[in-house]
Amino acid sequence: HPGNVPTNFSVAPATQGGWQLGYLQWLKNKFPEAITAVGTLYPDIANGRASHQASKGAAESLGFKYVYERAIQPTETDFTADVVRMRQAGVKMIWIPTQDVKVTARLAKAFAQQGFHPQAFVGGGTAYDPALVPLAGAANVEGLLVPQLYSAFAGEDSAANPEVALFNTWVQKVKPGYV
Repeated sequence: HPGNVPTNFSVAPATQGGWQLGYLQWLKNKFPEAITAVGTLYPDIANGRASHQASKGAAESLGFKYVYERAIQPTETDFTADVVRMRQAGVKMIWIPTQDVKVTARLAKAFAQQGFHPQAFVGGGTAYDPALVPLAGAANVEGLLVPQLYSAFAGEDSAANPEVALFNTWVQKVKPGYV
């Protein structure tokens, strides 16, 4: 696990078994009914399973109830059956904190195809990606919640955070034009 490597100084440190509670509390306050029926998909790889267990444990500690969860393979591209099962299970909130932008877009497409509109659709930090809207296409991802626990490094926070400005200065020196 990267958090256990003494020479790893990650901008996104992780501790095995832990998860951030702040935005989960915000979700609980904003969607008190939706947290009673949560659905999730998580990667069926070691790190994905560990992250799922950590995020689920944190959410359950605040009263979230999971009614649908499934480990998915990295090669899966069609989530229609999951959306049908989520609807049958009464899912009101989709929370996929461990999925990449492509899975997030494909899931949004499956929601649109099935006419499924959960009260809350919550992605992970990887959905903070300019590729999301083009990947989702006609499946409108407007309203997708993406908890952003870090500064926005694409330049949005440069004026407010001197460290982000310094980071962006050096990125441009190393790779001019990179966003």
